[in-house]
Amino acid sequence: MNQHQFLLIILAVLFSSCVVNKKIEEKEARIIWRGDPGYDGQGFIIEIDNETFKATNESKIRRKMKEKTEADVLLKFKRDKKTRIFIGTYMGGFCMKAIKIRSVKFKL
Repeated sequence: MNQHQFLLIILAVLFSSCVVNKKIEEKEARIIWRGDPGYDGQGFIIEIDNETFKATNESKIRRKMKEKTEADVLLKFKRDKKTRIFIGTYMGGFCMKAIKIRSVKFKL
């Protein structure tokens, strides 16, 4: 087997094992406002099925939501398995799983 064939086999295995989640999910969620990130807050935190996420596009969440601390919503979103969002300062913090919001419907 020459080097070109070997390289093609390796590339085929690598690309076939990559799974990109393009699925849009719709689930009940809870959005929690934890303060302005510019002042040591965490912004919006989203809880779905006992998991905690951070949105890569928080602008999809209405500004009025900042007046409440929590709200139950119906959320359309895509999971972003490649991105982790760091929350905190260089002295201490943690990473959260990321999602991209498609739509938010507030429950009454």
